[in-house]
Amino acid sequence: MKSPPWNEVLGRRLSRFPVYAVSPERRTDTTSHRQLGLEFNLTCEGKGTLTVESSDFEISPGCLVIVPQGKVHRLLADGRVPYVRAVLCVATDSRHRLPRALLERAEFAEPALTRLSDGNASRFRDLIARIAKETRLQPPGWEEASLALSIEAAVLALRSLIALGRDVQAASLASRVAGFVREHLDEDLPTECIAARFGLSREHLSRAFTRELGIPLHRYVVATRIAEARRLLVMQGDWTVLDVALATGFRSHAHFTRIFREFEGVTPTQYRQLQRLG
Repeated sequence: MKSPPWNEVLGRRLSRFPVYAVSPERRTDTTSHRQLGLEFNLTCEGKGTLTVESSDFEISPGCLVIVPQGKVHRLLADGRVPYVRAVLCVATDSRHRLPRALLERAEFAEPALTRLSDGNASRFRDLIARIAKETRLQPPGWEEASLALSIEAAVLALRSLIALGRDVQAASLASRVAGFVREHLDEDLPTECIAARFGLSREHLSRAFTRELGIPLHRYVVATRIAEARRLLVMQGDWTVLDVALATGFRSHAHFTRIFREFEGVTPTQYRQLQRLG
């Protein structure tokens, strides 16, 4: 099978100057192609799909897709609404003009999508528009200005990707914490102790857990205790209410009854009776 063609026009432009920018650009699609340089593709309006190698990125306003050099990619916009994007391409092999250490960061080595905040999306679009204007009009100092603005845009993209990586790590952390809670329901589980178990501060753990699961950690602990208590009240018919309370981390019959009624609207004893009645 023949490889998709190189974008020779862009290649010639980047050989003359290591930065190329266009904003705004209205498109409906592009053919599959490869190109020199690292591409930053920001969706400004509309929706569509940007396919890079075997990955399909669903794009909408604020989505920034990074396309590494030489990767086959193609844009297909949703034709029901106008699609507008801002594109910045930089030559990764431009010696002494752009910092190679920045452009060769691991975060830029593979295709990736990150969603910028409204403020950062506006800032990124403005940077690309300014680069496009500098390279088109070429006023005194345009080369230095274009390179500086390109570095700023690349750093903004890099920081967004790093923040995205932290979110992924936080998600993994929250899942591990939830599993730890379920396995230690009969123990005291204050947030401080759980945080220490995972080598984190209380504040860091609380923020990460709530961000992923949408519920504060302390509330998750109580809700999980109650869920397990409901199961034990039905499955362990010969257990007393106090047995169930102790097995799920409550230290007294009274405390267990009060919290259970807050969640279920009935006492544990009433709940068990209702379940037996079917």
